[in-house]
Amino acid sequence: MRALWLLGCLVGGLFCSESLDLPGNPSRSSDSGTASCHNEKVQLQLPKKLENNHSWQVKTLDAAGEEAGDCDYAVDNETQTLTVFYINCTKLEHTRHHLQLKVMEPLKNLTYNVDCDALQADETSLPRSVASTTNCTKDFMAVVFPRLIPSLHDEHMVAEAPMEWIVSIEDRTKTHTLNLRQALQQGYTFLTDGSNIIFQVSFDATGVAAYKQDGGMLYTVALKLTYGPPERRLTVESRMVCAPGPATCNTTHMMIAIPAFPGILSAINLDNKKVPLSQRQTDGVTVDLRKGVKLYVNKKILKTRVYRSDGCSGLQPYASSLRLSFIFHGEMATMTTYPECPCEPNAPLAATCTEDGHMDFEVSGSSTKPALDLDTVQLKDPTCKPVFRSPSGGTVQFHVPLNACGTRQRFDGDKMVYENEVSALLMDLPLRRISRDSEFRLTVVCFYTSDDASLNAKMISLPPPELVINQGPLSLILLLYPDDSYRQPYSDSQHPVVKYLRQPIFLEVQVLNRNDPNIHLVLDDCWATLSPEPASLPRWDIVVDG
Repeated sequence: MRALWLLGCLVGGLFCSESLDLPGNPSRSSDSGTASCHNEKVQLQLPKKLENNHSWQVKTLDAAGEEAGDCDYAVDNETQTLTVFYINCTKLEHTRHHLQLKVMEPLKNLTYNVDCDALQADETSLPRSVASTTNCTKDFMAVVFPRLIPSLHDEHMVAEAPMEWIVSIEDRTKTHTLNLRQALQQGYTFLTDGSNIIFQVSFDATGVAAYKQDGGMLYTVALKLTYGPPERRLTVESRMVCAPGPATCNTTHMMIAIPAFPGILSAINLDNKKVPLSQRQTDGVTVDLRKGVKLYVNKKILKTRVYRSDGCSGLQPYASSLRLSFIFHGEMATMTTYPECPCEPNAPLAATCTEDGHMDFEVSGSSTKPALDLDTVQLKDPTCKPVFRSPSGGTVQFHVPLNACGTRQRFDGDKMVYENEVSALLMDLPLRRISRDSEFRLTVVCFYTSDDASLNAKMISLPPPELVINQGPLSLILLLYPDDSYRQPYSDSQHPVVKYLRQPIFLEVQVLNRNDPNIHLVLDDCWATLSPEPASLPRWDIVVDG
């Protein structure tokens, strides 16, 4: 029986450990989780306390305790199961596969050390290899296996029994069994590069399943290749998955769409950096799992290269690699693709606006063909020079003040945008009698946003203007209304108006010959006299002290 040791350590202000000795397929659970060893992988049932908690993340560690970048693993959030393949994730120590991983929660980290007994192969058997990563291109999908025999074509190297490659392809309810020649005729290509065997599969090959959604395509196939008689057989297999559709881009984001299929997304790795699925929006990447998978990648975190062709001359945002892992038919299937945006003609070079009021960017001589002559690189103000040049001379860096060197400022919505221009000569080396040197120009842009923490703004409010006071006569008119609706005043023919004591009087005072909307009339005292002279007596008070 295979044995497994599971050690849990709580890393934080308080340290504790738990030792768990389990059989190869445990039936009991633990507060720290359970684990089971299989031929090519180990599965961990994570603690129940993590159930319905999507804020935890997983990292596999190498022998030095650093994150293992090439390790493929899958997390099933519904079953709280973590699947880790031995290949690239474990170290073989004394016939045991040793795995170290860290489960990170917001307040603490839980480190697991797992040891699985390695299966002792029969002396007459050959190893079994599983490829878990599909290299996905626009024309085909491919997997790579270590070269375990001299050549795919050395089928005559057997003394007693004939040996040949057999290709088995799962096709939903049936399995296609082909020899090497038949497989070549039905869309499968086999290559060697000296140390590896490369299997290329065309999208219309026998047994390839296709899934379509919104014009995008995804292809899958499960294949197994065997070599030799049963008592001494080499087996290599892979469950391949590939979505070759191009990325779509707008002014701010790159969008990668994966059609819906029976696989469940379990891991994302962009440019060799893991993107936690527990946070649907983090580090410039937004994940939408409705109707397939959609990834929205902010262009700020993408790389940029200069693109020059007959059809376009400009910049092209791209990602070095995008690796997606899926749980598919109980196995992990991983695809690696290389998304890129279309060429953006006359697109500016993205720079960084720093806190100290500078624009930082670099120019690489190899970004164009022919290469740039970096000795000729200059800004709008040619007196502003690069602050650094790499030892190899292939890159220069600029640290440009935002208020100098020809830098311009403009506003774009909630952004404060700064622009400059880089120019250089494209050199045709070596020198010939006919020179084809030409000038290269590129706009460099950086910006601050209204919520940018790096932008410190000081607002100075001017005091309000002093009041202007002057004296002089105003022409007023006093109107008398019959009720509080103030619709129609009494006409001249209706005067004099007779009122009894304690009856309300509805009056309106208007300023004549003034149309300034800032004039507001406030009555302090208002009275009536028998003559046009306001100081005459007797007088009757109508309004007293406003």
